[in-house]
Amino acid sequence: MSKNPSSKSQTSFGPQNWSGLDASDDVQVVSSDGHSYAAVIDAKTADSSVVWIRRRDIGTRHMLEHHDGILIVPGP
Repeated sequence: MSKNPSSKSQTSFGPQNWSGLDASDDVQVVSSDGHSYAAVIDAKTADSSVVWIRRRDIGTRHMLEHHDGILIVPGP
């Protein structure tokens, strides 16, 4: 039985606590649709509510806010 691509479930991640992450940490970024990618923390605000990451695969830099519904976990 095949899944209908339009019926993909989405996971809503609540506000994240990124205080344990530091610049140059390797992380996995997981979006609400389940896609993930490797990144490195480039910078973050003093209160850890905003982080800037650089994607490992394409090198682009992204700003993420702790309430964006994005999960960031330590990892290669």
